[in-house]
Parts: sequence; structure tokens; C-alpha cells
Amino acid sequence: MNRMLQRISLGLLLILLPGCTEVSMPVEHKKEPVHELTFWLFPGSGLEPLIEAYEQEHPQIRVHLHTSSYPELSNKLQTTLASGNGVPDIALVEISFMERFKELSGSFENLLDYGAGARAKEFLPWKWQQASAFDESFLLGLPTDIGPIAMAYRRDYFEQAGLPAGPAEVAAQMSSWDDFLDTADQIQRETGKYMIDNLDMLYRVILGQAEEQYYDKNTGELIVHRNPEVYRAWSAVMKAKEKGLTAGLPMFSPEWSRGLQQGEFAVAFAPSWMIDILKKNAPDAAGKWDMTFIPQIASNYGGSFLTLPKGGEHPQEAYHLIDWLTQAEQQVQLFKANGNFPSMPELFSDPVIMEHTDPYFNDAPTGQIYSQIASQIKPTYEGSDQFLIARVMFDVLRKVEQERIEPEEAWEIAMQQIQIELGQELP
Repeated sequence: MNRMLQRISLGLLLILLPGCTEVSMPVEHKKEPVHELTFWLFPGSGLEPLIEAYEQEHPQIRVHLHTSSYPELSNKLQTTLASGNGVPDIALVEISFMERFKELSGSFENLLDYGAGARAKEFLPWKWQQASAFDESFLLGLPTDIGPIAMAYRRDYFEQAGLPAGPAEVAAQMSSWDDFLDTADQIQRETGKYMIDNLDMLYRVILGQAEEQYYDKNTGELIVHRNPEVYRAWSAVMKAKEKGLTAGLPMFSPEWSRGLQQGEFAVAFAPSWMIDILKKNAPDAAGKWDMTFIPQIASNYGGSFLTLPKGGEHPQEAYHLIDWLTQAEQQVQLFKANGNFPSMPELFSDPVIMEHTDPYFNDAPTGQIYSQIASQIKPTYEGSDQFLIARVMFDVLRKVEQERIEPEEAWEIAMQQIQIELGQELP
């Protein structure tokens, strides 16, 4: 018995000796802390899938999205910055509000402190300039998209009016805005269709071709009342109203959607980000639409920037996210998925963009069209109260469209209302 016990003891000893067998011990893995980022954005940015992909690649990051219209977002951000409570880590800011927030630059992180300056040459110079302040010693935001505007048009209506319907011929026929209005006359006379959906968009497109709009780009002085470019756009729009060329459908309203579905107008001015909206609202019209250039080729509507308000809890992690979102690979994905056109010139000739066609628009080479427009856009200076002034102008235009104001009285009424809104006389 003693010998038996000795053998058992010896066997147990051998099992327990180091090197004789592997002993599984629990290993405690140290988890990285999870950083939660608050991200304010507005509808149509298309950033949501990219943010989700970033979270998957970076499990230590959780992003909480808060979506509101861009005017609402900007007003809420200004209030939040003043109180210092509930400041987001990241805020998407539309171009109309950039000058206003430059005046509050002390409430934002200077992205140059995070190394953003090394990326300056990746973006259109004028787009980078829109985000810069204090002789370019401060960068408020990283550029995202721009909004080059093409002209979508109904081929069948042009054909019914006895007009050329190919994209090159349509563009050649309407090389000026006077030509555009003459063509609109013929289409309405021959088909009974309106040329455009509303006055707002026509005014926006024509004015978007001017380097100066409501403010002097060198001094920042208010010039809305004496800028001939503003009055030129206004006069063209009043002429369109007097000729009865507009369907009077407020942009993106239920009436506008129905008008698009029912084919009430022949032309839709289409910033790149609006392509998806057109297709979703009138899927049965696929192939009836085509695409070409607007008169004088280039105009821009919109464009945004990713900013880091001060007071966010994780500015370094937030910067890593916006830096990733604005890299070329993500910007190409955004164009493919959402139509948002990148502000990076190197991508204008990217094969993914240049070879992009759209069957909805009769297989038009939409990538090439938007690339050519983007390369010819004239940068426009937008002053601190740009959005407020634009809101007054559009409000008066809608009243003209609704025949609540006579066209010949509209300009004076708009100028008076601007003075009231700004609380100052026009200089």
C-alpha cells in the first residue's frame, strides 16, 4: 500500500512540475476605454453609413448622432456655445453660417493645432479659404462637399416643342439666361408645361455665378442693395414670373414632389446632392430626364464643414473622426452613395467619378458633368448675415410667386425688409 501511495504521489508531482504540462490560467485583458462622441448633423449629409463604418473599425468609439435642419442646427449651436452646456464634440456647419461662426472662433478648436494644415493642398483653395480666419492662422472646419449645379431636363418635352433634345445641343441653345427664357417660352407654348419649378431656385442658380452677392468680398461691407449681380439675378427671375414660366411649387414641398411625379415642369436645377431626391420622388420618370450644363456652365449651391466646438469631451478623438471622414476614399464613397460632390480637385478626374453614369438621366455621364462644373465654380463670399438676407429675398420671391406682391414692387419691399431684419439702414 505504501508503494502504491508513493507512485500516486510521484505521478501527481510530475504533473504539477513546470514544463511537464501546460496549465491554463485565466488571462485578464485590459479593455480600452470607450469614448462617446456627440455629432450634430443635418439631413442629406450622407455621413451616417461612413460613421457606422468608422465605429466598426474603432470599437473604442461610440458616436451619438443628432439630426436637425441646417438653420436649426446652426441656431442651436450658437445658443449652446453661449451657454457652454451640451456642446457637441462635432458639428456640421453649412457654408451660409461659416462667417457667423468665425466671429465666434474662440468657441471652436483651431484645427491647425491638430495638424490639419498639412492637408490644405488637398482641397479647392477657395473652399479651404471659406473655413480660414485671421490671415489663415485659424481653421474653423475641414471641408466636406460642394454643390455644383447641373440642369436636369425632360427630353420628351424638348422634343415635343420641336427643340433639339441632346445634352450638347440643349446646352448650346441656352448659353445665356436670355436664351434660357426664350426656350422656356417655346416649351410652354408648344407643350403647355412650365419651364421651372419655382422662382427661388432660378434666383439661387443665377446669383451663384457671382463672386460677390450680399457682401463685398474684400471689406465685408453690405452691398446687397447696390450690387448689379444681385439685381441681374432678381430681374431675370421677375421676367420669368411675368412670362408665366414657373409652376410655383415651393422646393421640397409635397406640392413640389407631386409636380415632379406628374411632370409639371421641364427643367430642374440639380446640385449633385439633389440627384437622389429627384429619383426618389419620381421613380417612374427614369429615362425621361437627361442632364446638361446650365447657362454659363458653373454655379454652386451649398457645401459644408466639419467643426469641433470647444467644450467637447474628446477633441482628439473627434478630430481623428472628421479627418477620416474627409479623406479621399470616404469622399468617393459618399459621391457614389449620396451624390455629394467632393471638394478635393484630385478626385475630379478619379475614374470612379469620371466613369459614373446614371440610367435615370438617360445614362448621362453625370460624373463628368459635375466634375467640369466643379472645376469652373467661382468662389462666392458669404457674409455674417448671409442666411438672414437670403431668407428675406426668398420670402419676397415666394410672395411674388403667390401673387401677394407685384413684381415691380418686390425689390423695394425686399430692401426695406432687410433693413428691418438687420436693424440698420443700408449704407
